[in-house]
Amino acid sequence: MSHDLSYIGDCVCIRQIGCNGLQAFVSKIESSEGNDGWFPIAAQFGTADAHWNRNKHEVAVIRNPSTGERRGRYVDPEGASVYITVRSLDDIDVVRVPKPTLPYIGDCICIRQEGCQGFQAFVSKIESSEGNDGWFPIATQFGGADAHWNRNKYEVAVIRNPSTGERRGRYVNPEGASVYLIVRSLDNIEVIRVAKH
Repeated sequence: MSHDLSYIGDCVCIRQIGCNGLQAFVSKIESSEGNDGWFPIAAQFGTADAHWNRNKHEVAVIRNPSTGERRGRYVDPEGASVYITVRSLDDIDVVRVPKPTLPYIGDCICIRQEGCQGFQAFVSKIESSEGNDGWFPIATQFGGADAHWNRNKYEVAVIRNPSTGERRGRYVNPEGASVYLIVRSLDNIEVIRVAKH
């Protein structure tokens, strides 16, 4: 789930999946802006009713208004977007996405490997016409031409182990963003999307 989430400002976002009728509030113990009343929980992130602007430690509380039963999480949105997914009062996931330290460097895809060696990458040209879509060794750091693909639409970044032929791909959107992939193994590929501001 966390690979689809990005930093959207210091905030708390709450959604419910597979349950209905639950409500949430996010305290204003250390934050002064926003409302700390009870609200129905949205079905998806990205809507105004799923978003609380907070920038300090706060408490997010989920309740069943029919029974009064409640569960809470102490969250830290300072320098991060905190995403809370509620499946039931006893199944609550919290993901904290810190503000990226990587810069926006134009609409592109950048790939580097960390703790693994010999992997290769290609980035498709399904919607972008410029650049090369051949296989290249993956660099060990961002910044060089060998770690940078100019793309500005949805594309597929594929990582492969040339000795086994095994591959993994990520469908990414660099439109209005620099998308960074950090490859630690074929099963551990972190995607960081830094939007243009």
